[in-house]
Amino acid sequence: MHLNAFIIILILAVNASALEIEVSKEDWVNAGEEDIKAVLHSAASAIYKHCLNTRIDPMLVHRRFDYPQANHDRDSSGRIVIGLQTGDKYWAQYAYQFSHEFCHVLAGHSNDWRKKWRSLDTPHLWFEECLCEVASLFTLRSMGQSWVIDPPYPNWRSFAPNLAQYAQDRIDDPEHALPVDETFQKWFQINEKELRHKWNHRKKNTIIAKQLLPLFEAEPEAWESVTYINLVSRDQNLSFYEFLNNWKKVSPKNHQDFIDKIFAVFYEQVPP
Repeated sequence: MHLNAFIIILILAVNASALEIEVSKEDWVNAGEEDIKAVLHSAASAIYKHCLNTRIDPMLVHRRFDYPQANHDRDSSGRIVIGLQTGDKYWAQYAYQFSHEFCHVLAGHSNDWRKKWRSLDTPHLWFEECLCEVASLFTLRSMGQSWVIDPPYPNWRSFAPNLAQYAQDRIDDPEHALPVDETFQKWFQINEKELRHKWNHRKKNTIIAKQLLPLFEAEPEAWESVTYINLVSRDQNLSFYEFLNNWKKVSPKNHQDFIDKIFAVFYEQVPP
């Protein structure tokens, strides 16, 4: 292996291992905290290993019975709090939910997180939700490959296809398909207004996520661009086109070409 390539791999491994994840001691049914932690660390690392300039504070994961959530407020120790609506040994479900919430952590809790817009009033929160769905699909597909070679435990290697299939089932679900003979840009023009007022429309979020997934799989280092998404203008009347342009302006130059590619998914014209 070339020395530079080895150094890059080493840096990625060190960055991913820096994540601190604590799993609360409660009834996860037949799953132990250490096994859950191994799954969550694998899920977060699939994305975080590409974010070489990003700092994430310690995370506390607990069980919820209503819906998964990354809290806006931290606990008394300054930890990021994430709740998962799962249990037992449903590892694919843990990975799916946690990677979604980890994307929210990137967007709202990374680096100097106090500068970020932390409100459900954001008119383009639907886009962050779409990115989080991308994160789930990206992570499951990534783990489906990595667990074949290097699973958390050797006897988990056989579970790798289940992880990839979990993502594929969402991708193939007819509810997550565009209408016949309708382009994505046309579909988006029709649905944009509703998305602004219903940010958690899961079916439509996934339709959009499917358009964005190939971009992140081609350039996984672009996950770091998500850490800038809540540094945009707080103008409630900001159009989505203006929002993307604002995101591009507050992001480092090495992410701006990638954001142009996101522009091109939604619009024919990309701003200069």
